Amino acid sequence: MTPEVQREAAGVAAALADLELHNFACRLGLLAGSRHAISENLLRKAASCLDELSWEADEIASRLAVLIISMVWEHSTDDVRRAMRQRIIVCLTRLGLSPTTSMIDDGYARGEGYEPFDSVRAQLATVVMQLEYSRIISGREFFLTKFQSEVLDAVDSNRLVGISAPTSAGKSFALYLALARRFERQPDSSAVFIVPTVSLITQVSLDLRRLLADLGLGHVIVRDNASAGTLKGSISVVTQERALYALEASSWTELGMLIVDEVQNLERVAQEDGLRSKILYDVITELSNEKQIDRIIISGPRIENVGELGTLVFGANTREVTTSDGPVASLTYSITKRGRKAFIRQHRELLADAPIAELEIDDGSIVQGQGQSTYTDGFLRFLGLMVKSVEAESQTIVFSPTADQAVRTSIGLQQLLPRHASKNESLAAYLADSVHPEYSLTHLVRDGIAYHNGRVPPHARFAVETSFRNGEISKLVCTTTLMQGVNLPANIVFIRNPNLFVRSGLREDAPKLSAYEFANLRGRAGRLMKDLVGRTVVLDEDSFRDQDAQGDLFASSTKSVRAGYATLFAENRDEILSELSRPGIATAGPAKFLATYIRQAAVKHGEDARARLAMMGIELDAGNFDATRRFVRSLDVTREICGRNRYWDPFDLQLLKDSFESSSLSDLPSTVWERGLASTLEEWLQFHERVVPLYFQRYMRAASSDKLVSAIAKSAESWAREIPLRKMIDNRHFATHEVGKIDSQVALIYKYLVYSVPSLLKPLADMRNVGGAVLAAIESGTYHPATRFLTGNGLFRETAVGLRLRSMPEIGADANGLESIVPTRVAAVRSSLDPWVSLQLKLFTNWR
Repeated sequence: MTPEVQREAAGVAAALADLELHNFACRLGLLAGSRHAISENLLRKAASCLDELSWEADEIASRLAVLIISMVWEHSTDDVRRAMRQRIIVCLTRLGLSPTTSMIDDGYARGEGYEPFDSVRAQLATVVMQLEYSRIISGREFFLTKFQSEVLDAVDSNRLVGISAPTSAGKSFALYLALARRFERQPDSSAVFIVPTVSLITQVSLDLRRLLADLGLGHVIVRDNASAGTLKGSISVVTQERALYALEASSWTELGMLIVDEVQNLERVAQEDGLRSKILYDVITELSNEKQIDRIIISGPRIENVGELGTLVFGANTREVTTSDGPVASLTYSITKRGRKAFIRQHRELLADAPIAELEIDDGSIVQGQGQSTYTDGFLRFLGLMVKSVEAESQTIVFSPTADQAVRTSIGLQQLLPRHASKNESLAAYLADSVHPEYSLTHLVRDGIAYHNGRVPPHARFAVETSFRNGEISKLVCTTTLMQGVNLPANIVFIRNPNLFVRSGLREDAPKLSAYEFANLRGRAGRLMKDLVGRTVVLDEDSFRDQDAQGDLFASSTKSVRAGYATLFAENRDEILSELSRPGIATAGPAKFLATYIRQAAVKHGEDARARLAMMGIELDAGNFDATRRFVRSLDVTREICGRNRYWDPFDLQLLKDSFESSSLSDLPSTVWERGLASTLEEWLQFHERVVPLYFQRYMRAASSDKLVSAIAKSAESWAREIPLRKMIDNRHFATHEVGKIDSQVALIYKYLVYSVPSLLKPLADMRNVGGAVLAAIESGTYHPATRFLTGNGLFRETAVGLRLRSMPEIGADANGLESIVPTRVAAVRSSLDPWVSLQLKLFTNWR
């Protein structure tokens, strides 16, 4: 792009951005007066610039064009839009963004082709240009962006592909198409799709099922596990934890395709609290070393070195497909105060000559909470005003620093915003029946408000996400779960500050969003083919400015992701070697973690461990390595036990074994129905807190009081026995005014039972060779084969438990032929089921 074209385009974009700033400030109620229209002169200049920019090949030109188009479309009348429609379609098509034209042309959006152009020749030329990026899969033609078509082509011709793109670029859909084309060509192929959260398992599984069914590939099984045996003809969508379990338990050796999404999570692999990153790293390195994989794809947002990362982890050349260019104009606003005056500021990194524009807010007194971290009534009133101002036109997300604050903020917004006639009675009734009538979400959804965090039961989270996508919920308060790829169609995100805490206790290391994490959060505003503009509103700009790590305040930050332990090992070498020579010196920190990693490698790989460790950046001389091997050989904890508990130090496993054998504790029972289960669980938890406090803190964190441990043990017993969640809460006999306690009980289950308790107690149960079935029942909340058959088909625990109790209460735990019995019984009651249960059956199973 020539300097003259860039200057002219930047000037037009700046003028349109100024208009947008004024109009958006009016929309927020921060300025009095009416919104401005685009002048004819500015429209002519914009039209001319789009013609020039559409012929340029660089990303700056593309981003300027998208900004100009979005501003013109956003602030124009219907007459102006009709006049600009053809020019915009041509520009987007030349830029390789033709899918975005579905928001410009009603005929294209309906799949009927474009409404007539001024000339047949221009319309044909546009279609011809789009053909360059179209791809035919299973007889259906997909018109893709340039980036998406490059992803498909790269997967076709390369074994290892690394993908980096902004959140809104449509990379997920490109990955789905790559899988569909794989199974079209090789029906008996297999694939594992690793995602970071259970919410994403649900979303990706549903998206894939819909696409495969539309393409006539419904024979491909999409499941949420990677169970033992053959994977042929299936796609397993799993978290790294489920992938690791499958890797250790299954016998499959070949894999058609491996996709690792949100691979930027590897960045925490060397951090002490980065256990999930360590699991992800171990999974993909072991897969690359021990399995035959035909195609590997790693992807994540804004990763600078995705190709280098792929080569480092998988030891092969990586074909990069990257773009910093998105189809959505992402705008960041911030609120700041100077004295008694308050300002709304628009941040425009694309416009170097005018990177910030601001307007003074008419009434600065409405801006509250600046410089604070607690959520005062004043700040909530200010937040409520902002959310209220946009609710008629937007799907709004409010970022919350913690799960507890997400609940409180949601309730605060409900009290501040106008009440509407409920349009979510079906959802409210479902939550009341499956969780509790006094569960806070039950009341919130009636007013179109909800929260989203890791403590919301999966079936309720699914219902909330579905309702938000359908527009029935318009205001969603989210924690960092939002940054892990959950695709929610929001066009405005409100965030107060970078804090991931409410009360830090003045800790200098209190957690905060990094610039990279904040850039990804902003990318959640606006999605391909959903929005032309995504807006993020920062409600306390100075809280970002105070963070040295933020750099350029709201730049579109990228990340160079490093995997491996070279730096961490070098920084802690002396302490690690001391711990290796004298086990037990290091009780926490990097020395403890890496000593554990080294000892486990020595147990698993024997003489080969030294070379494998070197690949991870851990260079041990022969003497230190031999001493470590001698130590682990002296333990009587078996290699199998160590391998099944790879994040436990073999030294600590031995300590656990010896301490238990010298204690008077009983073993865990073999079934969930034996008497005294809760008491035994409580004793085991207290024993682990005394003997291995590091691991108790890792898994249980704040659950150190005897009262809380007792509550966890009792809840674990009921959970494992398939007591419905609603009944578990009823059994606690909470009064109506104790709504907060109901939320706390739900949080206790999903914070401790489904992961923490089984993970903590598993090593000792493995060594005692008893209690594994009980821990499995606690983890899944199921013990009955029929219930497990239902959850194995993708249904949520509460749905599965309810269906078994309703349709097959007399079937015993030793029943055979469940493959035919369960669908038949469910079909018999299907017409009388709650609509949300029926929806799950429709989406997750193929039963009729």
